[in-house]
Amino acid sequence: MEKRIGNALIIVNSDSPHIKELNELLSNFSFLIYSRQGVSFKERGINIIVIVFNGEVNQINALAGKIGRLQGIKIKIMLI
Repeated sequence: MEKRIGNALIIVNSDSPHIKELNELLSNFSFLIYSRQGVSFKERGINIIVIVFNGEVNQINALAGKIGRLQGIKIKIMLI
C-alpha cells in the first residue's frame, strides 16, 4: 500500500483522564511519527500536540481512531 505524508492536530483537555493512554498510543505508533511538538494553552485549559507522520492510510486511520475514542481528546488529520 502507498505511504502518505500527513499531520495531526490533537487537542487535549488539561483534565483528561486519558493523557497516559494518549502517550502510550503515540509511543506504539512511533514508527509513523517524524515530528512531535506540544504547546500548552493554560488560559484555555488545553494542550495541543502537532504530529507529522508518514505511513499507510490504514495505519494512520488506526492511530487517529484510537486517539479519537479517548475522553477529553480530539484529533484531526490531514493527508497529502
